[in-house]
Amino acid sequence: MKKRHLTVVIVPDGRSKIRSIRIPVATVKVLAGMLPAIIFFGLFFLGDSMGSLFSKSPLSALKEENLALRARLERISGDLLELRQLLMRNFDFERKARVLAELDPIDEDVRLMGVGGPEPILDDPLAVFDPTFASAVRRTEIEIDELVRQSQLQRESLTEVVTKLEERREIWDHTPSINPVPGGFVSSRFGQRTDPFTGSNSFHEGIDICAPRGTPVLASANGVVTFAGRRAGYGRTICIDHGRGIVTWYAHVGTLNVDRGTRVKRGQVIGSVGTSGRATAPHVHYEVRKNSAAVNPSQYVLPGNVVVD
Repeated sequence: MKKRHLTVVIVPDGRSKIRSIRIPVATVKVLAGMLPAIIFFGLFFLGDSMGSLFSKSPLSALKEENLALRARLERISGDLLELRQLLMRNFDFERKARVLAELDPIDEDVRLMGVGGPEPILDDPLAVFDPTFASAVRRTEIEIDELVRQSQLQRESLTEVVTKLEERREIWDHTPSINPVPGGFVSSRFGQRTDPFTGSNSFHEGIDICAPRGTPVLASANGVVTFAGRRAGYGRTICIDHGRGIVTWYAHVGTLNVDRGTRVKRGQVIGSVGTSGRATAPHVHYEVRKNSAAVNPSQYVLPGNVVVD
């Protein structure tokens, strides 16, 4: 069977020869059958290419990310403002605490915690895309650094306050400051007086506090009992070491409630009023000694006692 062909005649311009191409009819039919598929895939790849062409470019994505970062930076700036306000309120509290602790105030110029030096040379890639945003980020970093340094100063200051107050509390707790015989009255003061037994002039190294027999005798401050027993002329006596060279004596007591080595607190009952030793009536001879020297106990007793002399 003779194969059929299609003849395509090409007539060029000019002097070129006329040419003809013979294409088998079967080939034309195959190509015609494949034409829809060729068109379909051509349109598919064309659409994909056009979609990629018109989709978001890397620059557009960066711009969106930049906007998101700006929003986060604004939120951080708001948080920093609240943190600074809180820090300022704490500074006000810290100033008052330093006054209570009798510490010198921190100079306001020091409190600023300034830093100096040349402007750092930074190769910031962010500045290439958005110099304004890069500058805002840098300012935020500087503010965070400043707040960190100021908070560190505040922490150190408050630590100093706490330490000082603890020291003062310890000193206060161990400083005689109350009448060892509540409700009693001072019948003989510190200093020169006439001895009730000899009638001669003598120096009285403490104060005598009268009260009914059996009235509780209290420790006037925290300390350690260094003596509890009889002492010539003083009768039953209790000595308490309060530290820093301060010692208190409680003489002529009737009963002893503590022993040597007992740790006592201010206001703790250590004995009772009596007449042991050289005593004409129930009372307590109370002495305060500083570095072994007798000092006026009235300086270590809250006011309110009635002096009868």
